[in-house]
Amino acid sequence: MDSIDSHMDAHTNDAICLFIPGAFHLCTAQQVQDAFHILFGDNIIDKVDESLRSANGKDFKHFWIHFKSSSPALDAFVHEIKLKGVRTIIYNEPYFWKVQMDKPKV
Repeated sequence: MDSIDSHMDAHTNDAICLFIPGAFHLCTAQQVQDAFHILFGDNIIDKVDESLRSANGKDFKHFWIHFKSSSPALDAFVHEIKLKGVRTIIYNEPYFWKVQMDKPKV
């Protein structure tokens, strides 16, 4: 789950998948997983994929958070993303991620 460019292009089920489009390049999949475990509980995440990117001379990462189950807190979080398009998670004050629904390629 630390593999670069390991995100699957096809979604094979209706499981929830969230997307962080711009994270600090030194951020790890384990940090993402730990933050989401704190918010939504243990044993809810299937895996976290990441991809290192570069734009305008700056490195950053994309993360995809794949869930194997849900919870009332996750359902409410997803509902708010669907309404507003994005949610912010403060993972280490003052650092935060903008989280969106993953948009599968068709």
